[in-house]
Amino acid sequence: NNTFQANTVVNNGGAVYIAPSASLSSMRDVFTMNKAMMGNGGAAFVTKEGQYSIISSIYDSNEAKYYGGAVFTASSDFELTGSSIMRNNNVSEGDGGALYSSSEKSLVISDTSFIGNTAFGTEEDMNGRGGAIAMREHNYTGFRLRLSNVTLQSNTAATNGSGLYIPQNISVQIQGSIFQWNHGNNSGAAIYCNTNSSAILLNNTFQANTVVNNGGAVYIAPSASLSSMRDVFT
Repeated sequence: NNTFQANTVVNNGGAVYIAPSASLSSMRDVFTMNKAMMGNGGAAFVTKEGQYSIISSIYDSNEAKYYGGAVFTASSDFELTGSSIMRNNNVSEGDGGALYSSSEKSLVISDTSFIGNTAFGTEEDMNGRGGAIAMREHNYTGFRLRLSNVTLQSNTAATNGSGLYIPQNISVQIQGSIFQWNHGNNSGAAIYCNTNSSAILLNNTFQANTVVNNGGAVYIAPSASLSSMRDVFT
């Protein structure tokens, strides 16, 4: 039940920086208008060995320059759940308008809404991906992404994956989620699934998403695979 408002840092973690071997649980907190001017994690930055749990909290109008307008996490000990809301966050020239993960193992998100987040950037600079959620590129298989009961609505990407950008060599499962009114300037308004990644979709809804080029809802790159079961595209 705390509020972190209008805090600013030059580098990483506009409001909170979680160092190695440190842990923090955020419950019913509000992070608003925090900024990482030249770095990552507009509200919070989690190092590789840090631990961060977000439960029923709100991240609103936070900003980073490069990665994770609201949260940047390098940790596999990261939890985002409990009716949390990430809205109106942005990166000015990077990926992951709300959330960016550089973890080597996994990212698990449930019962969370991502609304009106933006990743600015350009195709030439290879950024502006994942208006709501993005991850770093992987040169090997093994990273797992799990989304359950997540809403991605009205997010925008300058290039690919306005809702969700899935990089290479990622295993993805998405269940019971809603992708609605997301817009991108290149491909994959709801989801962009990059080379050698695999996605399993179950009981999701894709509604009124738009892009300039290819894949109004989902874009599947060469050598990627997708399985869709009981999903609704409308």
